[in-house]
Parts: sequence; structure tokens; C-alpha cells
Amino acid sequence: MRREDISRIFEGATEDQMKALLDINSADITNALNKHKGEGEKAKADLDAANAALEEAKATIARLEASKGDTEKLQAELNAYKEADEKRKADEKAAAERAELLERLDAVLGGKEFIHERMRDIVAEDFKAALADKANRGKGDAEIFEAITRDQGYFKTQNPPAPNMPTPNPVNTFAGVTDRKSFLKLSGTDQARFKAEHAAEFYSIFPEFNKN
Repeated sequence: MRREDISRIFEGATEDQMKALLDINSADITNALNKHKGEGEKAKADLDAANAALEEAKATIARLEASKGDTEKLQAELNAYKEADEKRKADEKAAAERAELLERLDAVLGGKEFIHERMRDIVAEDFKAALADKANRGKGDAEIFEAITRDQGYFKTQNPPAPNMPTPNPVNTFAGVTDRKSFLKLSGTDQARFKAEHAAEFYSIFPEFNKN
């Protein structure tokens, strides 16, 4: 697309609007060429993505053609296109960072199992914050993970009672369990029992685990 083409389609377009359209066109061409790199299935996936970007560009141009002569509407379309592209980039970056965080978390779990799968999200957020903390610079992932999870009761017991050995069940074991802090002070075995025997109280403390 050239400036002459834009002037012919959008009579009266400002210099900023022309530049924005040329930038969009150049970006689409560059993205399409870059996405053709690779071989096999990756090349096909890249080609599909390039075609999708091309179709989106065509749809955008069609909308712009319908609004020629209306400079305010044209500018709004350009702004919306840019905002959508920025959001897509931000979402892709966030997804990549999340995937990397969970990969690092899984690497230091060491076979431990969370008392509930949703607990992984809580620990992941704490792990992320600890990794970003300047006080932890120079520390390894395993050391940081151990520091934020030590004695927190996030995991199922790693040493269950021996067969035929009944687990002690003192009176009023759970009498004081009314919030997250008191729950996390329980052993892994008692946490599992509390969830099984006092489901309503458990989901009251941890509503995010309730799928109903």
C-alpha cells in the first residue's frame, strides 16, 4: 500500500492517519513473512496465522473504506486496531511468563502433592512475588520455594501412618479451625480429614476451591 493509494481511497486523510495505515500495512507484511519461517507443522501453523492476520487486515481496510470522509470515525478505527494489537501482545507475554513460572515451580516441588490442586495457584503467586523480591537475589529457586512453603501445610503428608496404625483423633481436634491461618497449622493428614469431615467449613475458609 502506497500513500497514493491511501489518498485515493481516503480523500482528506491527515499525515498521521496515512502514517498509521502504512505502519499497519508494513507490520502485517513483516509479520506474515516472519511467520513463514520454520518447517513442517510449525510452518503450516505460521502460514495459518499469517493468513488470519491478512484477513483481519482486509476486514479493517473494508471498515475504513466504509468510513472514508469521516475523519473522526477513521481515527477511532485506527485507535481500536492499535489497542487490540497491544492487548494481544500483552496477553501473549503474560501467558508465556505464567508458563515459565509454573515450569520453575514444578521443578522444585520434589514430588510433593498439594492438599488441593487450587492451592498450586496460591503458592505460585507467593513464589512469583518471592522471585521478584530484591532480598532473594542470588538465591536458587529451591531455596526460595522452601522458605515460602516451610511449615505452611500446603502439601499432603509425605509420611502417612503405617498400615494398621490408627491415626490419633483427639477430642475437639478442629475446634479452633475457623480461618486459613488456623487451618494451615494442621498437619497434612488433619487437613485432609478436616476437608472430608467438615466440607462446609473448609469451603467457607477456601471458597476459591468450591467448584459448585
